[in-house]
Amino acid sequence: EYSPDELMTKLKEQTKAYSELDPDRPAIPAIELIATVAQRSPGDDGLYMVPTSEEDIETYAKLAEENDALLILDIQLGKDTIMHQVKLVEKYLKRPNVHLAIDTEFHVTDGQVPGEDLGHVDGREVQEAIEYISKLTAENDLPDKMVVVHQFADIILNNKEAIQPTENVEVVLNNDGHGIAGLKRAGYHQLVHNQPIQYGGFKVFYKKDEPVMTPEDVLEL
Repeated sequence: EYSPDELMTKLKEQTKAYSELDPDRPAIPAIELIATVAQRSPGDDGLYMVPTSEEDIETYAKLAEENDALLILDIQLGKDTIMHQVKLVEKYLKRPNVHLAIDTEFHVTDGQVPGEDLGHVDGREVQEAIEYISKLTAENDLPDKMVVVHQFADIILNNKEAIQPTENVEVVLNNDGHGIAGLKRAGYHQLVHNQPIQYGGFKVFYKKDEPVMTPEDVLEL
């Protein structure tokens, strides 16, 4: 909705709000860019996904680098595998400030369509990607990588116990989804607080949540 510069201005304002509330753990601005976008049409390869152009990824990679921010590349899968999509963005993951997110809900099987059918991901496949990125990080002498796993319902992530951080990868289990604030809090407690992996994340939708939770509300979690 915004130009890159407008986005960064708003992002820094929001980062400042969180840092002022919790100065012992200052916030770091991060851009989450959808690197492979799930589609309702199968496309020529039948995978129901389209990769974001290298030009667009480079635009936001440069924006992040110039502003001491992180870039999180989000993969939406369609009918593709996690590992294939990780390899599609591997060259970016070799940069010190670039991390990975996995959008579990868009991973569908035969007869399903992303956005119409609720997909799911097996935690063992997530772990395979974590271990691959951990090795990539070590071999390229990079700072630790984050892998953010989005989840807003139990059924979209099975074998969750298989997901474990490694020496080089930190795992953020992120409570995704928009809606009523009370239900979002309940979802966080059910899916993240009560089923922890390593770090908890929480997503705020500025135009879809009712009401939009403030930084104070979020940090109470």
